[in-house]
Amino acid sequence: MGVGTKSAWREGTSFETEISWRCNVHMLGKAKAKSGLVFAIVFLWVFGLTFTGMAKQKLSFWAPVGGTALDAMEEIIAEFQAMEPNVEIELVTVPWAQFDEKVLTAIASGTVPDLLYLDELRTDTYAPAGLLTDLRPYMDADPNQDFDDFFSGGLVTGQYQGTQYALPMTTAISGLYYNVDMVAGAGMEPPKTWEEYVVSTKKLTDPANKVWGTYVGMQRPGLAYDDRAKTFMAEFGVPGGMDLIDKEGKVVVNSKEAVDTLQFVVDLVYEHEVAPLPGAGFDMEIWGSGKVAMRPEWLWLTSWTEENFPDFKFAVTYLPAGPNGHHTFIGAHVIAMTKPSKNKDVAYKFMRYLTSTEALWSVRSDRLAARKSVAEHKVYAEHPAWSGFVKQLEYATWMMPETDRLTEVLSALGQQIDLAMYKKQTPGEALDEAAKRITSILNEK
Repeated sequence: MGVGTKSAWREGTSFETEISWRCNVHMLGKAKAKSGLVFAIVFLWVFGLTFTGMAKQKLSFWAPVGGTALDAMEEIIAEFQAMEPNVEIELVTVPWAQFDEKVLTAIASGTVPDLLYLDELRTDTYAPAGLLTDLRPYMDADPNQDFDDFFSGGLVTGQYQGTQYALPMTTAISGLYYNVDMVAGAGMEPPKTWEEYVVSTKKLTDPANKVWGTYVGMQRPGLAYDDRAKTFMAEFGVPGGMDLIDKEGKVVVNSKEAVDTLQFVVDLVYEHEVAPLPGAGFDMEIWGSGKVAMRPEWLWLTSWTEENFPDFKFAVTYLPAGPNGHHTFIGAHVIAMTKPSKNKDVAYKFMRYLTSTEALWSVRSDRLAARKSVAEHKVYAEHPAWSGFVKQLEYATWMMPETDRLTEVLSALGQQIDLAMYKKQTPGEALDEAAKRITSILNEK
């Protein structure tokens, strides 16, 4: 199966055998789950399973939210229902770990929800399977043409092959976190380039006291391989000019830019010795206890630090510019409408409210804004970390290939990056092998 394509029926198999095989693929692990999900959705759809609609003006919304985000979502739903008294929204919280399996089960039982809360990777899973509604007709007829207020990178995460299937609710990017006291105490400013990054982290590293100039976030313990690859791309790959697949569909993860980028990261650990060895007992405590001067990381570290080290003084600025400048990879959480929904007009109306400047979902859920106007809110402007991320959003782009095998592609890349980080292969060897593996995945029938 190539980029943006669907797999052909396997020769010599009956319908029952084929659909059983494709559903079982879903259970073989995270990498294969996405592909199995797509296949199962496609065949359940094509062969005419009926979807039972819900009562008029009732909506079902599945969302993997909890804590502050759950409270905020319930409040926003209550507000919408007050404005639309004939509408009743059932919010069902589904953990990410169970999300795909539950969606597959819902399709088989004819109980697909009207609305789905998705991350940036799942649009490329559900859209080619035919599960999501094309939003363009609704957007074209919308009297409020404010779509250019969304950060362009966030809006693109809800697209598949140029069609808008989802609207962004929040965005997620990486930035450079730094220990304010350590950096100021050394008479320094946060580094603006990779060259300055090396100089600064060398100056701030103190091996005798186990103080490190930086830490490579993609080597965080417990991070899945696809998340490691995504983190690498966000923090170093995109600034380094690396890409996964070019416009002609050729796999280019082993380009000169890619190899040079991975070599730069490996050198931070082994040549410059400004970051701890991968798997060398790193835990989150050394950040909050002042043992790491700076580190590129996703925005989740903000709330974690504030909760666990409330007196720790930190800030966020642009990622140091590599050959491709400050650019980084953007992620997003989006809301999509399913094709089986019987109440699409009111579903779209709720989508618009949830993503509006009035609802302020990102502010109320403690997440990064998807809208430019919301990003100007004082919650972001007055916060030393959030304000840095808002600036970084100017350089955030969506650059993942359109393929329903994206999780497998990223997992293969993450595994090969690991081999280079542990010095089991050179960066060139690791990425050459990654290119072969990714090409095989995309060409697999």
